[in-house]
Amino acid sequence: MFDRKQIGPGVCVATAGFIVLVLFTLIAAFSVWPIDTSPYTYQFLGIRLDPTQRMLTWQAALDTFAHNPVFGKGIGLGVAAVLFRAPSGQMQLLTDAHNTWLSVAAQSGIIGLAAVLALTVHVLRRALYRREFEWIRLSLLTAFIGSFVLQGLVGSFEDARHLWVLMGLMIALDRVVKAERAS
Repeated sequence: MFDRKQIGPGVCVATAGFIVLVLFTLIAAFSVWPIDTSPYTYQFLGIRLDPTQRMLTWQAALDTFAHNPVFGKGIGLGVAAVLFRAPSGQMQLLTDAHNTWLSVAAQSGIIGLAAVLALTVHVLRRALYRREFEWIRLSLLTAFIGSFVLQGLVGSFEDARHLWVLMGLMIALDRVVKAERAS
């Protein structure tokens, strides 16, 4: 089995974080309250689960991506057409994917998705493998993972300027570290 000394607190925190991520994603995808505009329902342990507006827009965005896989539908265009009754009783037409990754894939295809994934991996690698400016680096890394990577699962934040500034700050910190090492 495992020796507790080998696991360490970092692995425990990462595992707990992953479990919380999965739980919150499930909460964002399914509702235990009946939604009259749901096109289908699930039964789980005798409990009715309706897909939320997020789940429905995710599915619509995946369909859009499947129909336009290389270049996407077009940047700035709606990638879903989901009619949904809000808790206020008002009918809404949802055209946003409610997911950064699906939104980019549906709007700009595999080419745009590959570019955003490459940028994300680049920023994460630079922040994970540097040891200088520890508190600044960890603060920026935590903000980036929490806001762009994880919250991007339940919201379309690819156009959020503050997240692009955050990525710029992370890249700038990497450049400062490189410049200090060179001198």
